[in-house]
Amino acid sequence: PEVDRYMSEREKHKNNDENDTSQDRFITSVHCTFAHASQVTQSDMIATFQHLLGSAVEVKAISILFSDKIAAIELEVPLEPSFPRPKNEFPHITLWCAKDTEAYESNALPEKVKCNEAKRVVFDQSIMMKGVFSFWHY
Repeated sequence: PEVDRYMSEREKHKNNDENDTSQDRFITSVHCTFAHASQVTQSDMIATFQHLLGSAVEVKAISILFSDKIAAIELEVPLEPSFPRPKNEFPHITLWCAKDTEAYESNALPEKVKCNEAKRVVFDQSIMMKGVFSFWHY
């Protein structure tokens, strides 16, 4: 019920431009970042992930974390020898951002949960999600 209420209160933001930080908005180009240019060089990124390009990837959605400023789905990434671990400590998909909030700020949600500045709701059953591995270009 708490998650339903949270999302219902934000329903009016669904048509806002996801890139316009001057407004509350849902993120529609959803993705899970495995490595960011601020963490890894481009050559290391290519060496680590190139063999996965175009591959279908299955992950499990296990919870939702949210605050007044941001919401994200927590992911469980498979532990397979051929599959590199995400460089992010908190594998997730950002869903919603408040005005003046950047999507990358969802990386802080686990710490905010520990400080009672955000909430985490674990799903009764994990949800399998499938995506295609690609490089994100600006």
